Amino acid sequence: MWAFSRFVRYFNEAAVRGSMRRAGEELHVSPSSVDRQILRIESELGVPLFERLSQGLKVTAAGELVLHRIRRWQKEMDLLKAQIEDLKGLKRGHISLAIVEGAVEWTTQILAEYHRKYPGVSFAVHVHGADHVARLVLDNAVDIGLSVNPPILPGLLIPNSAEFRLGVIAALGHPLAGQAKVRFSDCMEYGIVAPDNSLALRGVIDRLLATSSAHPRIVATSNSLSMLKHLVAQDVGIGLVTNLDATWEIETGRVRFIPLENPNVHPSILSLCLAEGRQLPTTATSLLTLFDTAMNQLAS
Repeated sequence: MWAFSRFVRYFNEAAVRGSMRRAGEELHVSPSSVDRQILRIESELGVPLFERLSQGLKVTAAGELVLHRIRRWQKEMDLLKAQIEDLKGLKRGHISLAIVEGAVEWTTQILAEYHRKYPGVSFAVHVHGADHVARLVLDNAVDIGLSVNPPILPGLLIPNSAEFRLGVIAALGHPLAGQAKVRFSDCMEYGIVAPDNSLALRGVIDRLLATSSAHPRIVATSNSLSMLKHLVAQDVGIGLVTNLDATWEIETGRVRFIPLENPNVHPSILSLCLAEGRQLPTTATSLLTLFDTAMNQLAS
């Protein structure tokens, strides 16, 4: 059957590289060998899979259908291999995740616990914005997603979530560090380091600003929460984050977290994200159970 032949590798590489020559270089075969395999299947199907242009290859509509099926089959084969490994009791496998930066520290603790139980399982962790995390889950590019305030999209499942409210982080010697709670108006005399628009946290802060007549002085912005927390620890300014965003810094005493007392502060919702209808390998399912338990503890 042609779907299980070398054509699969040749066609996929040609589609990715856009060139028979570059596909051949990647596969360590001659470009003519790649072309012959593809021509043979084109003849069998009765339609061209590529437009052969002077500047390279362009996948046809029929080729897109074949490419989609090939990649779906490859994912199913990866799942089959993982399930067979589980049956053999080898405890090997691979799990891919997409998470928002604010969940990095919390996720790290869970992955470390999982690794102690199953040291043969490897991880690929991708850090992106909230919307992109959801898209990667829906495209089946990752097994599990962790997003904050994820968009409502068809096919996106949210099996569990937990709320976090905004607060202030400040350097240990800062005037606000000794307070049990603060109001937003208390922050106005101090410089604020804030996330830029690429982070979901900025939307939470902007909604707070929209309800306030005060105008804070923003001394720094960044697309990295890590950078913002380092600036706060060095007393460049105070930060507006949730306690989830600064778990490690709070626990190790690098910064002080002070809850923000304001009825207009909307909670940030950390959500587990899955693709509807996707069957996860057993390794990912067991990690999902660990995430689920940890999230229930957060909510309690």
